[in-house]
Amino acid sequence: SHVPTDLHDMFEGFGIAPVVLYCAGLAFVAQSLEEASREMLNAEEERYGLLARNMGDVISRHRRNGAVEFISPAATTLFGVPELDLTGHGLFNRVHVADRVAYLTALTDVARGTGERDVEFRVRRETAGEDGVTVRFIWIEMRCRLLEETASAENAEIVAVMRDVSERKSHQQALDLARGETEKA
Repeated sequence: SHVPTDLHDMFEGFGIAPVVLYCAGLAFVAQSLEEASREMLNAEEERYGLLARNMGDVISRHRRNGAVEFISPAATTLFGVPELDLTGHGLFNRVHVADRVAYLTALTDVARGTGERDVEFRVRRETAGEDGVTVRFIWIEMRCRLLEETASAENAEIVAVMRDVSERKSHQQALDLARGETEKA
């Protein structure tokens, strides 16, 4: 059977139209999914940002070598300097020289996959006052663990939560001193 040329062209046109519409529909759906994913990601980032800004403890993300990739806004209050001053090796440079080994050991142990680690160390804190800037060391307790997304040891990232435990350390030292005096008596 022979189809006239003008009908053949018409049928061919009808065959192409659904394919074009199908492809356009796929492109529209793909674009809609990408926009929805981007909106969800932005909403999630806003939620984490809100949490980080309103939490008293400092949340940080470190590389295996101790370099700070992220530190929450609470760090400004705790350490007395802007967050940016604590990124990279800024926090490490503020750790008391005698405590740097403990700080780095905790991070590298966690990067090797030893689980969670707690460590206490002293950090230089600056407080602005009428007489200028006062510098003193405060005691920090840091609990750190491996960030699950970065399971490989060479790219390991560690998430840490830090808080000021200076008051507790002061009470502990006073108790130890009183216990020593009691033993002498």
